[in-house]
Formats: sequence, C-alpha cells, structure tokens
Amino acid sequence: MVYLDANILIEIALGRSRYKKIEELLSVQSNTALSILSVHLLIYFGLKSGIDIKLLEAIAEKHQILDVTYDDYLWAKKNCVNNDFEDALQVACAIRNGATKILTIDRDMVKNYGDVLNFELIR
Repeated sequence: MVYLDANILIEIALGRSRYKKIEELLSVQSNTALSILSVHLLIYFGLKSGIDIKLLEAIAEKHQILDVTYDDYLWAKKNCVNNDFEDALQVACAIRNGATKILTIDRDMVKNYGDVLNFELIR
C-alpha cells in the first residue's frame, strides 16, 4: 500500500504545481491510503481556500482512510524529529498499516524518517 501524506491531497485539491504529476502517479496505483488526520488537514485547508466540501470528500474517499491510534501517538512521541509531530504521526500510521512507501512533497519528512520507511518525493 502507498500511503499519501496530507500535502499530496492538498496539492490535488488546490490544483497546485505538482497536481498533474501526482495525478499521473496515482493513476497507476491501485492500493492507496491516508490517515484520518490527513482528511482533517485536507478539509480544513480546502474549506479555507473556498473549495466545496463535496469535492474535498470525494478526493479523500478515493483512497482507504486509516485511523490514527494511541499506539501511533506513542510511536510519534518517541520518534518525533524536529518537533514535527504531525509528520511523526503520519509515519507511525503508515508503518502500523504496512505501507510500502509514503508519497509526499515534504523534503524534511523524507530526511527525518527515510531511515524507517521508503518515500517517494514529488518535486
């Protein structure tokens, strides 16, 4: 399973510069997932940008939505790098659910957690 970082969904929703490349990559992936934390971030930033809630829900619901658990919190608390707790929670959720890699645009996330999981950095 390919785990999608929240910023991937936000790029899609807002039609930012990496949108087309992300869409191409996702078109050949049959097993993708994101956390409920990513759904929250997508909807929060999407609504702030004036995007319709139905579109945001449709973007999220194209993928499996995973829970964030207390065990994820404990892993993140123990392994958090540079005070980016949100990234640590995302990585914990991906690991616990058996992700083969995380798709992200966040260079720091790759740098900070590349030793515990595979990443694909979209530029």
